[in-house]
Order: sequence, then C-alpha cells, then structure tokens
Amino acid sequence: MDNTGDDDDRKIQIEDKSFVSPERSTDSEMKGEIIQKALLKVKPVYREVVILRDIEELSYEEIAEVTNLSIGTVKSRINRGRKHLQELLKNIYSG
Repeated sequence: MDNTGDDDDRKIQIEDKSFVSPERSTDSEMKGEIIQKALLKVKPVYREVVILRDIEELSYEEIAEVTNLSIGTVKSRINRGRKHLQELLKNIYSG
C-alpha cells in the first residue's frame, strides 16, 4: 500500500468470485437441461450407475454394494453409460 495520501483516498478492490454473468448462467442452465434429457435416453441399467458415480460421487465399492453388482460389472456399466452419454452430447461441447 502507498503511504502517501489520506486513508480516504485509497480504494480497495475486491473481486467477487461468486458473480456469474447472466449469459454464462443461462448457458449453464441450458446445458444442464440438455444433459438431463440426454441422461434420460441412456438405458436405465447404465444411467443408474453413472448417476451414482458422477453425480452422487459414490465409489465403485459403494455402487457395487448399493446395486448388488460386482465391481467389474459396475465399472463396465459406467463405461458404457458414459460412452452413450458422450455420443448424445458430442455437439453440446464442440466449440
């Protein structure tokens, strides 16, 4: 800080990191809706594990316990579900 001048003359600028521009917010909401609609097109057996892993952030072990599946089956279904979702969403994030 500069000690020359009165305290009243100094301006402190604080960046508001919580601010999101309306354009960015709208874009984010639209993408969220598109993702939700695409997720509904994924087969339920794959959708369930993708949601548990990517949205609920459960571990593979927790998903296996909840779904009564082996960890290998959980990983396989997550992979297939993600691939299908990626195919459905390939145009939303291009550019």
